[in-house]
Amino acid sequence: MESTHQTHAAPTVTGPVGVADRGVIQRTRWQWSATHGRWSPHAGSEITSEAPSFPGHWDGQVYDDQVEPPKRLEFGAGNFSFAQSYTQKHPTFAPQFTTSSYESRQELNTTYAPQRALIGKNIQSLQQRGATVQHGVDATTAHAGNDVTHFNFPHTGDIHRKKTSVMLKGFLDEAEKANPEGHLIRMGLLKEGFDSRYGLRGALKDRHYHPIRKKQFTESRFPGYQHVKTTGKGDFDFSDKTRDELWLEKRKVPVTSMNAITDLETDEDSNSDEERELVHRAKRRRASYARTHPYDYHMRRFLEERPNLRMDRVTLTDNPHTGAYRTFSGATVKPTGRFMGQHIEVSVESSDDHRLPVGTTAYAKRRHLMKMGR
Repeated sequence: MESTHQTHAAPTVTGPVGVADRGVIQRTRWQWSATHGRWSPHAGSEITSEAPSFPGHWDGQVYDDQVEPPKRLEFGAGNFSFAQSYTQKHPTFAPQFTTSSYESRQELNTTYAPQRALIGKNIQSLQQRGATVQHGVDATTAHAGNDVTHFNFPHTGDIHRKKTSVMLKGFLDEAEKANPEGHLIRMGLLKEGFDSRYGLRGALKDRHYHPIRKKQFTESRFPGYQHVKTTGKGDFDFSDKTRDELWLEKRKVPVTSMNAITDLETDEDSNSDEERELVHRAKRRRASYARTHPYDYHMRRFLEERPNLRMDRVTLTDNPHTGAYRTFSGATVKPTGRFMGQHIEVSVESSDDHRLPVGTTAYAKRRHLMKMGR
């Protein structure tokens, strides 16, 4: 795994704990040894990043990065055993973990009646750790901005692959709208059925989520995970040898190769630090771009969101090169997503001025629109 260089300023100390900047991957506690002259991971530390570059002030001093883990969301939880396994293995992840079922709580008890007690136990355990549990959540409509999305063994329960493929297309479309570049999707899949069972090859075509890793989906990585079928009925071979976890990363350009999944080798390394490394790098790229190109960064976010803007006075031009502007008394405009230099193209959604018909497309100065949109 490529390491991320981490620079720490001297900490502000309150009692035994130092307060660091928030540029690291995951909460890590270090303890200073005056005898050996170095920092070592504290006994209560779960994930380790690079050690602080400054020396400690006294023997036994504890340094806490105080950084929250990646924000994650799970769809199609079924019996909630995946979230239970994950947060039991990584307890500090629970407060940033939202897990959801497609079914309502009542439907869960009916569909998975033999596992009713297990479902109740898992939900209670998750909530006690600080995780959020939701029901009746549709993966094709209910995305929220997060760092990592889990959707394990996604299936509609219908024998026809097309319905599952359509569902996955809706899921990916919604994920692209809601999440920034660098967002990760992690999907448990049967090794031999990623296309025949899920129709995933077609679902990924022309979308911006690229297959980047295949990991083993094993008992050692997710102890206690119990798979249940969407319908709650039937069984199939679900041993460690039959399943993988596919990682997808959102990028600027769409997927072009239809062999992108089959070309990946299965990684047998169970170390999950790689995920946090990818999330951390994506966040740093976005933060760096926002700092160095603040105007372009906000314009790009503005164009992605494309809000309807109500303006009491709106000045437009048909041709930004001529500088021939006309001012209208009032209109609601919506950015089309295209821009030219310092101008953004808009369409007129409603108009108070008879000279400006609804449906007109023209250019407005982007600084005016962005000021209204913030």
